[in-house]
Amino acid sequence: MKQITVLFLIVLSAALCARDFENAWWGMTRSEVISIESRAPVQETEHLLIYESTISGFPAYAAYSFVNGRLYSGKYLFNTSHTDNNEYISDYHILLDHMMSRYGLPVQRGKRWQAKTKPQDFSSDGDAVALGHLNYLSCWQTDTSNIEFILTGDHHMVNTVMRYTCAAPMPDSGSIRGLHEYTFFRNGFRGHPWYANASRVKSKECAVLLNTYSNEFVDSLDYDTVCLAGLDMLIGYAFADDRLIAGYYTAELSCLDLQDAISAFHRINRQLQQFYGKAVHEELLWTQQQLKTSYPLWGCAVALGHLTYITDYRCSASRISVTLTSNHGGIILMIQMTPESRLLHNATASGQSHQMQRLAVPVCSGFNEAF
Repeated sequence: MKQITVLFLIVLSAALCARDFENAWWGMTRSEVISIESRAPVQETEHLLIYESTISGFPAYAAYSFVNGRLYSGKYLFNTSHTDNNEYISDYHILLDHMMSRYGLPVQRGKRWQAKTKPQDFSSDGDAVALGHLNYLSCWQTDTSNIEFILTGDHHMVNTVMRYTCAAPMPDSGSIRGLHEYTFFRNGFRGHPWYANASRVKSKECAVLLNTYSNEFVDSLDYDTVCLAGLDMLIGYAFADDRLIAGYYTAELSCLDLQDAISAFHRINRQLQQFYGKAVHEELLWTQQQLKTSYPLWGCAVALGHLTYITDYRCSASRISVTLTSNHGGIILMIQMTPESRLLHNATASGQSHQMQRLAVPVCSGFNEAF
């Protein structure tokens, strides 16, 4: 009997280690994940469940993300705070050892300095990370998952993230989650009317706040991702004079096949057309027209900054722009919403904001490479 018990415990232990993310397996429904969790989520939406967790002694948020009602990806967002930025790097290496003990040597590992950055300009690597000039990345591949462990930062905010994604192809995009997001654009952004104040947005937004940014023209809030057309896209709000004047979704596309970035752009547009009809403006913007014949595949032209895709839509109260462009060698896909021009004129005439007219495009506070 004792041998049977020991064997059962060994099999059970192996089964627990084989779980794909936190306490669950890919393909579980939202209700199944809730049933196996012994605690209440700290935040939840139809497509996201967030729980408090601990990894190798470090507190973190575990975020389950669902596509077509099935668990498809997850993230650990670590919430440890340090006054010495080098301690974030020390934490990263401790967690890296934990990951290697579980998954073996990473298939990719290293640190990357941003282009034109000189390491000698920083007093420490930790400060370079906090200012967004240095990133650490380690990657693993298992039979069921692709795993990325990232340390990055921006504007003195450091993010440590473990991202797990199902290795199987994305579920059929015919009913991909996030379609309802598009209906939030008609009179504002994500259910918030244009010119709502920032405190209202903060009190009602259920996503995790990742970053804030301010300059003389605009204040912005960046939140954790929502899925649109199979892409995890950061949520952003821009305010002028404490009034909501733009919203945006951004995703940095990591594509082995650069043409996949163009396919993602077209997927977004097909979904927008379901709600807002034909685009009012479409443009392929080349830096030099003669370059058109230099690229047999235009995905490479986008990645090198020679080509930008632009599509615009309009509805009663909003203008919607979709752009596919390059950013420091990566490809950025952005959906941006702004008030219709007549509303902007009325807001300015009523004295709500003299700065709104100066903001044809909101300043994105930093699409963060960690997400």
